[in-house]
Amino acid sequence: MTKQLIPALRELERALSAKGREFSKIVKIGRTHLQDAVPIKLGDEFWAYSGAVAKCVESLEASTAGLLEVPIAGTAVGTGINAGRKYTEGVIKELSRELGADIRRPRIIFTNMSFRLEQLRLAGSLDECAVALTKIANDLRLLSSGPRAGLNEIVLPAVMPGSSIMPGKVNPSICEMLNMVCIQVMGNTEAVRIAVAGAQLELNVFTPLISFDLIFSIKTLSNAVLAFDRYCVKGIRANAKAIGRHLEMDLELATALNQYVGYAKAAEIANIALKENKSIKQVCIERRVLDKRTLDRVLDPRRDS
Repeated sequence: MTKQLIPALRELERALSAKGREFSKIVKIGRTHLQDAVPIKLGDEFWAYSGAVAKCVESLEASTAGLLEVPIAGTAVGTGINAGRKYTEGVIKELSRELGADIRRPRIIFTNMSFRLEQLRLAGSLDECAVALTKIANDLRLLSSGPRAGLNEIVLPAVMPGSSIMPGKVNPSICEMLNMVCIQVMGNTEAVRIAVAGAQLELNVFTPLISFDLIFSIKTLSNAVLAFDRYCVKGIRANAKAIGRHLEMDLELATALNQYVGYAKAAEIANIALKENKSIKQVCIERRVLDKRTLDRVLDPRRDS
C-alpha cells in the first residue's frame, strides 16, 4: 500500500538533506517561542526536517509489516467454515505473487477479523507523517514570510501569481497545498480510529471505510509530497542579506556574555540594545564592558554554531 509514498518521502528526505549541505555555512538567528534566540545554521534547520522525514519512513515501514497478515478464509466469524485448506493456500500464494510480498495467515485469525489493529497502526504512521510535514510546511511559510514585513530568510519558488488584486504578490501555494492534504490525512486517521473502535463482536463491519480512508490518505499524501519536493523544496534559496541583517541585531548574542559579566549584566545590556535600537556589540563598546578584541571573539555568532 505504501510503495508510492515511501519512495516519495525518501526523495523528499534527500532534497532536504541537500539543502542542509547547501546552507551549512549560513549562520542565522535561531528562534524559540517565536522569539529571537541564539544563532543556528540555516542548514541545521533543514537537517532537522530531513531527519523528521526519515523517522516517518521508519514508522511506515514498521507499521506496514502487520498488513501482510491477512485473515484469508476466515469466512463469517473466523472459524473458516466452508473454506478448504487448498483454497486458503491457493489465495495466499496468488496474493503473494501478485503483490511481491510474503502474505501469510495470522496466528490468531479471529483477532485480525474483529480488531483491525494493523490498519490502525498504519493510520497512526500516516498521521505522524502528516504532522511532521505540516510542521515543515509551516516553518517554510514563516521563514519565507515578507518580503519586507516578515522574516524573509528564504525564498520559495514562485509557482503562480499570489493575488488577483495585489500585483507582484507571491504566496507559498505549494506549502499551503501540503498543509491541506495533511489536514485531510489527519481527518482520515480519526475516521479510521473511530471505525476500528466501533467494531462489535466477531467482525468489524466498518472495514470498507477503513480501507478507503487508508488508500485515499496514501495516494493523496504521495502526490502532495512529490509536488512539494519538486516545486518547492528543490528550488528554495537562502536570502543571505536578510539573514545577515537579522543576525547583526540579534539581542540573544548577549547570552555569550554570561560567563564574563554574569546573567543580570548581560540582560541589562540586551535591554539597553533593544531600547536604543543598537547591536549588543555596539552597546558593549560604548560602555566598555570588554575590549573590542575580546568582543569580536565572544560575540562572533559563528563561534558556537
